[in-house]
Amino acid sequence: MAWVAYEAFAVRKVHRLYLEVAANNARARALYERCGFVQEGIWRDGFRSADGIYSDLVAYSMLEREYSTD
Repeated sequence: MAWVAYEAFAVRKVHRLYLEVAANNARARALYERCGFVQEGIWRDGFRSADGIYSDLVAYSMLEREYSTD
């Protein structure tokens, strides 16, 4: 994740980096939050899996001003 943020902010000079993750993926969500991503909202029934079940997606983002190389 550190490389992705560096590439986005330091190299490509983007303003906002975002991602979406399955709401039930607690390990990934904890990782993104530790990396500095902020939860923006939930897409209810945001995707449908191969078995036809809908699940929520959680949207996260990090702004350029929130990026830190520490």
